[in-house]
Amino acid sequence: MASHRADTAAAQLCRSIRDMRRRREITVQDLSEASGVLETDIVRVEAGDPEIALGVVMELLYTLAGNAAVLQFSGFFRARNNQHEAVLHEEANRRRHARSHPAIDRTEGSDDAPEG
Repeated sequence: MASHRADTAAAQLCRSIRDMRRRREITVQDLSEASGVLETDIVRVEAGDPEIALGVVMELLYTLAGNAAVLQFSGFFRARNNQHEAVLHEEANRRRHARSHPAIDRTEGSDDAPEG
């Protein structure tokens, strides 16, 4: 089961695909022919079906907006992943430092401070 945040982002992406198609006045049938994605899968994507394969979503995005959009989309996730990794790395370093220097970094109210 995906988190609420993931579900919200997926629904927003699916709405964006639907909106791109409509703005370009492309029918579901025409998009199906251009992308090779079944019409039923396009309808599922546009409805925000969480069970649809990511490859289907990416194929529609590529067909509607081109390679630049796919690269921008994947670049967004790379940037988010790098930020997340940096936060995890910083947290791990802080914990290692706290374990090796128990009298340092123990402030009142911190998670690592002994209760008392």
